Amino acid sequence: MRSDSMPRAVVTCTVISHQPFGLLVELENKEKGMIRIRETSWDANERARWKQHFPLGARLKALIIKQQEGRYVELSARLAEDDPWERIGENFHEGQVVNGTVTGVKHYGAFVEIRPGLTGLLHRSRLPAWCKTNVLDLFWPGDMVKVQILKIDHKQKQISLASAPVTYSDKNAAPLPALRNGGPCPFVKTLYDAGRYVEFKEGRQASANVGYTGEIQQISAGCAYRDAEPIKVRMEILFELGKGPAATGSSKTYRYWVAVTQRNRDVIAKQYFDLPVNFPSGQDRVYATDTIEEITIPRATITTSGANFEVLVGFDVTPEMAEFNRDGKRFRLNAGVSEGAATNP
Repeated sequence: MRSDSMPRAVVTCTVISHQPFGLLVELENKEKGMIRIRETSWDANERARWKQHFPLGARLKALIIKQQEGRYVELSARLAEDDPWERIGENFHEGQVVNGTVTGVKHYGAFVEIRPGLTGLLHRSRLPAWCKTNVLDLFWPGDMVKVQILKIDHKQKQISLASAPVTYSDKNAAPLPALRNGGPCPFVKTLYDAGRYVEFKEGRQASANVGYTGEIQQISAGCAYRDAEPIKVRMEILFELGKGPAATGSSKTYRYWVAVTQRNRDVIAKQYFDLPVNFPSGQDRVYATDTIEEITIPRATITTSGANFEVLVGFDVTPEMAEFNRDGKRFRLNAGVSEGAATNP
């Protein structure tokens, strides 16, 4: 008789049905098993779209976690992979500022994924003192945010986060965040659907067809305004840009945009910018920083603060690229090697 005390093993299985709980699979010995949604992947984007990432007929590796007579074998696909917590110290440390993606929002704070399988809590008490907006209105799943790691609890596997301080790399730039403003600065962030740029030759999503790629890695911003003056925003945007196997040359002019919106409402203004990039011989990845010296935002009254506005940044992408980003698919920036489930398992 099988029991929970049996050694756990990694097996190969095939998806035969999608159920409310997750995947119904068949093992190579013809036994039926189940993989709950939470056990499909470390990656929150893959879990959110588990049916697309694990279509019928897909074959995958999974770890047996529970066996009982007369019941489906319980398996875990994510535990068959490396646990990102085992090597967290190699990539992250307390005090570090990192980029992350909001995966969930509660009244007490936002959950931010800093790497697949590593999600921390940005508690509302760790937001800037001037931020009085309800957390449920402040964040949306998919928002790309910049946070600071406050504490890593290895035993409980918990990460505490705080809003990252605004910084400037240009030593000659005026420290705009330190000015005595009439209120807080606008929220500045990357639009998730346009945060990455991935070209595919003939529209075929395969690693060999990846042309030029790009990702917005970091945005530093500050603002200044007093009395009835308009809000003036200065931004520095760090891009990571790549050249895949289907790229046709050593140079590429990327196009991106900056839009000013009323919070969660209409776009007030949108401007496009060109970013010419050259890839040195033998180098398929480069970094580039573009500075926007001034964005002017008119204010209706003296009491209108920067918190009423949002500044969004994104690549000029096609509808197909935007859909690729929304689906959470990823390809490496340099060689175009698949990192996610852009192709079936």
